[in-house]
Amino acid sequence: MTSNNADIQPLSSNTALVSIIIPAYNTGEYIYRAIESSMRQTYMNIEIIIIDDGSTDNTLEVAKSYEAKDERIKVFHQGNAGVSAAKNYGIREAKGEYIIFLDSDDWFEDNAVEVLLDYSNKYPDHLILGNCSSVWPLPEKGEFHKVPWKLTPEPEFVTYKDIFSYKHPIPLGLQANIISLLQKE
Repeated sequence: MTSNNADIQPLSSNTALVSIIIPAYNTGEYIYRAIESSMRQTYMNIEIIIIDDGSTDNTLEVAKSYEAKDERIKVFHQGNAGVSAAKNYGIREAKGEYIIFLDSDDWFEDNAVEVLLDYSNKYPDHLILGNCSSVWPLPEKGEFHKVPWKLTPEPEFVTYKDIFSYKHPIPLGLQANIISLLQKE
């Protein structure tokens, strides 16, 4: 996610801890992208919480190998209970003032946390929903095809009060890919 907005300035003095929660189930083949994109964030005051939801592949081992390399990463394991239970586990473990969920088969642009936090600081009474892109491999060309999903021309702002009366429908398939920033209460 990249910002083209001139009125949003880089965070130079903000020190809020941001918790990135990655629920994971059988994504050992590609969870490295989610982890590495989290580690590359331009906003550095983060913790990366990975919840393995009873994977039967090597997801837990891959996650633990990154935990051994970076003190910002914490890996937890639970029996298979579903993505909601894994996210709730991550919320309980989170120490950050802000929480961002990232699916284990997705990845961030390098400045995603910084941009979302900038918007959150500018609009403190709002839930920030970012845009995302759909990406799939083109093996014959050895590259990826990226198609941006634009929910709105700009990041969308929803007040906490509006969450339950939200009228803008978001397709179910897209909901799992939306990067959300929630202020932890």
